[in-house]
Amino acid sequence: MPPLRKVSHLFLYLYFLLGTAYANAETFDVPSGDVGQLIDAINQANENDEEDVINLEAGEYLLVDPIEGYALVDTALPVIRSAITIRGVGSGFAEAEMNTHLKVKDSMKRPFNIAPEGKLTLSHLRAVGYQREFDFDVLPSSESLCNERAAEQYCSEVAGAVALVLPGGKLIIRNSKLSGGRAELGGNIYNAGFVEIVDSGIILGYASNSSGAIFNADTGILRVSQSLFLSNWAEADDGRVYADVLENSGEASFVNATFSNSPECCWGSNSSITNHGLLNVKQSTIARTNGYGISNYGLARVGASFITAWSRHYASREDFVPCRGNPLTSEGYNIMLGYGSAADFISDCINEQDSDELGNDENPIEPHLAWPRDNGGPTLTLSLQSNSPAVDHVARSSCSLIDQRGKQRLLNVAEDWSVSFNSTCDAGAFELSKTRTPKTCFLNPRACSEVGRSRLPTTDWPDSIDLGPRFSGQNGFKDL
Repeated sequence: MPPLRKVSHLFLYLYFLLGTAYANAETFDVPSGDVGQLIDAINQANENDEEDVINLEAGEYLLVDPIEGYALVDTALPVIRSAITIRGVGSGFAEAEMNTHLKVKDSMKRPFNIAPEGKLTLSHLRAVGYQREFDFDVLPSSESLCNERAAEQYCSEVAGAVALVLPGGKLIIRNSKLSGGRAELGGNIYNAGFVEIVDSGIILGYASNSSGAIFNADTGILRVSQSLFLSNWAEADDGRVYADVLENSGEASFVNATFSNSPECCWGSNSSITNHGLLNVKQSTIARTNGYGISNYGLARVGASFITAWSRHYASREDFVPCRGNPLTSEGYNIMLGYGSAADFISDCINEQDSDELGNDENPIEPHLAWPRDNGGPTLTLSLQSNSPAVDHVARSSCSLIDQRGKQRLLNVAEDWSVSFNSTCDAGAFELSKTRTPKTCFLNPRACSEVGRSRLPTTDWPDSIDLGPRFSGQNGFKDL
């Protein structure tokens, strides 16, 4: 019997440890708009080794006063030094559905600074960064210096207007929207640690140097799935605005992600993704932009993805080439459509597989792709028209289980509950419905939330869309 007593004592000891850990985790409920209580909750959570949860009531939290110094730079909220979840209220991409807003007053500091020992999870929040103008006579522009001094003042001052993740730090973003950040590197996020983004939108970020959305440094690891990058841009010395979403010097992977821009944004020629590290793009869409899709100067793999521009009818505005630099390693079933004279060399930038389809002026192929709109799911998506070359382009073995909205790609459930499986799926982040499958909400509730069930794809794009002061106005959107 002694061995049994030893085992029982061990279980009691483990139970005591787990119970104590659970008891130490705290939950804080912050009243609507009460920034003071939010700051107090973060400070208290930082003193706890367990993962605490801060629940924010619906409302706007306006961050006005800098509260502390970090690496010689004031911040809008306390630096995250422990494991903390900040959770808002609401679901969906529209303003009316994203009910909890964190907003930084103009010229303020970034709200989220994650220290090497910190882990921050954001859920159901809309965070708007500050709109900071830089004095370049005082702050020299040096990307390499920023990488070398990521934990010091320079990088803290010029990188990541919404979030800065230092080496060892972790940032998890779920069902949230980060927008409006202005910085020299990484308008919304500068990552030198670990960032995971799921079911979220990174939009309207601006960089005066590189990466309107995210700058992923050489120590950074970035994982993105079912998410949208919309209208992120940068500005050259001559004042030209160009599409510039993300620069990767570390490790980055994207599954069911969409990169796109407003039609009024970004007439210059740059890249949606510039890669100097390790890049993996799976069943994602890069579209409605100009310049280059992926500029690869490292190692990059691309599979079952849809990379295109506006339309060959718009090629006179700017040429578009899906890739340049080191050849992409194709995992097959890609569709890459280029326009303009530069696109004649598209086959030089990818190790083409037989299942890939490449298009240029000599082999013109129309994308037949809609503008970003609400097609259900947590973010806006670019839907396919039935005659798009992306439809049924991918063999089952290379299909992800769901698309950007969380919709099943391969499984069909009919009204009589009979189940069938598709032998193919669509290239890119959007799966076009071949048949109506009203029962799939039962099999994948995340794709059919209360909000999602009430929203249907629209047939006509509105005459105008409010994407912020730079993009508002009559856009004359139409599907091509």
